[in-house]
Amino acid sequence: MGNFKDNAAVILGISSMAQVGCFCRLCLVSLMSADAHQMSSVLYANFLGCFAIGAITAMKDYLEEHHMGPTFYGINAGFCGALTTFSTWIFEVARWCIWWPNPAMQAVGGDWWGQRAVSAISAVLVELGVSCLGFQLGSSLLKDFSGFTSKAWNPRSQLPLNSGSARPDYSRQMTTCEYMHGEGVEEFEGEQDLKTKQRIGFASLLCLCLALPLLRIGTDSSLFFIMIFAPLGALVRYYLGLRYNSLSKAFRWGTFAANFLACSIFACITILNDVHGCFIGQAWTAGILKGIGFGFCGSLSTMSSLVAQLYEMELLKTPLYFFGSCLGCLSVYIVILGSYLALGGVVDVCA
Repeated sequence: MGNFKDNAAVILGISSMAQVGCFCRLCLVSLMSADAHQMSSVLYANFLGCFAIGAITAMKDYLEEHHMGPTFYGINAGFCGALTTFSTWIFEVARWCIWWPNPAMQAVGGDWWGQRAVSAISAVLVELGVSCLGFQLGSSLLKDFSGFTSKAWNPRSQLPLNSGSARPDYSRQMTTCEYMHGEGVEEFEGEQDLKTKQRIGFASLLCLCLALPLLRIGTDSSLFFIMIFAPLGALVRYYLGLRYNSLSKAFRWGTFAANFLACSIFACITILNDVHGCFIGQAWTAGILKGIGFGFCGSLSTMSSLVAQLYEMELLKTPLYFFGSCLGCLSVYIVILGSYLALGGVVDVCA
């Protein structure tokens, strides 16, 4: 994988772009208050993130040809991974299963178990469908755009159909160690200069994303802590993917581990918040916990990589991976949050 200096541009790229992606998700969550049709707070973020990863994946060979590999990793693993989130989405599915009595759920009702079951299934189908649509649109957008054609890269061949399975057959899967590490790519003269320029650019963006929230830290500290924790979550997910995604062709264990860990931490933070009344009047403590929940867990989990991996796997292997990921993480919320409600006799929660 090379030494730290060789990978500094990638690390800085993922860190800085994760902050941008997390901030965009924070802005898109606000659309939920204006949307009276559905209750997913991350639907727009997951759609746009999957659209972006579809587009950037189609451009990878073009970016590598122009020696912009760290930029690809920054947008792919950093921006797209932090813009989309799996942990929040599964939590919003789980709250139908256990009837999490927060204000949003109490406002819509749902005492009948059949209504709750249908609502949970609907939440899964809508989010998956919208995310897959975003990925398809993004990957198709550049297919006929001649501005990205080159001798070494043909956009028309990015999604060739395998005659046996009629599935997109990527010649280079984005989650393999060789693909993500760039193994087998020869270094060219002047590459280190380009890496240095990208390191400087990403480092500047990182400092800017950390400095701007300081301007309002006196009134709201949560944005600052979100910017602090978002890069950590994205980097943990990135390295889990590098380490474990290649273990099996039928299951991406690195992505699953990242999503499972994020859901576990998010469930514990949700309980901690409710036990202390959402820390009203304790702005710094509330800000730190929001930074961990929204920043770290939101960036550690990912919907964009999950959807992209569904498209690179064989058709018959995708149900095991998708439903295994959903049910595994859903069980975490049901066990942890359900136990809290049952053992504590809780009938009302603050969030």
